Amino acid sequence: MKKTALALITMSLLACNQAQEKISETAILITNVHVVDVRNGSILENQQIVVDSGRIQQLVTAPEALTGYTNMLDAQGAYAVPGLAEMHAHIPSPPTTEERIQETLFLYLSNGITTIRGMLGHPRHLELREEAKTGSLLSPRIFTSSPSLNGNSVKTPEEARTKVTAYAEAGYDFLKIHPGIQHNVFDTLVKTANEVGIPFSGHVPVDVGIRHALQSRYASIDHVDG
Repeated sequence: MKKTALALITMSLLACNQAQEKISETAILITNVHVVDVRNGSILENQQIVVDSGRIQQLVTAPEALTGYTNMLDAQGAYAVPGLAEMHAHIPSPPTTEERIQETLFLYLSNGITTIRGMLGHPRHLELREEAKTGSLLSPRIFTSSPSLNGNSVKTPEEARTKVTAYAEAGYDFLKIHPGIQHNVFDTLVKTANEVGIPFSGHVPVDVGIRHALQSRYASIDHVDG
């Protein structure tokens, strides 16, 4: 009886190990690829990469052959590098056609850019961000600014407070500041942004000046021509 119980336990453990080692049906094995190590500039030649659920799961030197994968891609000696990030991108907005918008996003992705930071936001960009996140759109990961905050769109502290609050609630990743904002309006904008927890970036308005802009802690200063 004891021997039977021990045998059953052993078989159960083996079954668990086999289940853990089972290859995911969505995993992709990329073979014959050279990997660029950007930390030290070296090249890891003739590697195999396992990708699953949008992430690199394993990196193995080719002689250590991996088997059992139904999804395989021969890189034919191509080079793999980490995805690039475009930190000052411009995503087309309506009335630009959907076809043109999607083509632009695909061009970023097809050239190795896996993250973009859109610097002139539009409500459609919030939808594109979610479509990219779910995989229903071939696109880099998107971070998008709000629509422009400038001397025409925010003329008073009250307008600044209202728009900053609305853009934060809408889910924009950060605010985009353009030229023309007056000093007192800018200060209200900054105060409200800090209260609602949304960063701000972009131009430095002339009335604000670079010194006050730095003191106000822009997330990034992208232009000083404001």
